[in-house]
Amino acid sequence: NRISHERLDRHVHSILNFRDEWPYQRVSCPVGIAERYQNLQDTEDNSQVRYFFALNPYEALDALPRLMSSVVETVKYLGAKHCAISIVDGGSEDGTWEVLNALKPFLDKMGVRYFLATSGHKILDGGDTSHEPLANLRNKALQPLKAEEVEPLHALAGKYSPKAVVVFLDDIA
Repeated sequence: NRISHERLDRHVHSILNFRDEWPYQRVSCPVGIAERYQNLQDTEDNSQVRYFFALNPYEALDALPRLMSSVVETVKYLGAKHCAISIVDGGSEDGTWEVLNALKPFLDKMGVRYFLATSGHKILDGGDTSHEPLANLRNKALQPLKAEEVEPLHALAGKYSPKAVVVFLDDIA
């Protein structure tokens, strides 16, 4: 463990409770904004994934509460059964992986399809300045969209809308 249990619990609580301001400020939204985006909510009674959130965080522990709580709130608004989150950690050593892994049972309970993997090594190892390692990391985060054989309970192949929106987020805050 690279992060204390207390800090891990604090981060998870802060992510799952959007109104929890301490110690992380939130992005604010104007009152009445729900009407503006109401057409994004799926009223059909199907479980097709319409929104696919992909992230490649690296050493992003301090950015996770704001970033992931925004993603979780968005998923709640759009409908968890219509959303998937795919995260490939870039080899973080600051506790990022531990927090993201601790979120899994909560997101599973919400009904979100949640894919979490690691690159297995630091993305910045060896001073490689080429774009290839970062492109491979991004492609790995998108893999669940096209994979035929992923975890059976969360397989997306053929289960997402042909009009699915891919939202690729960055951890730069």
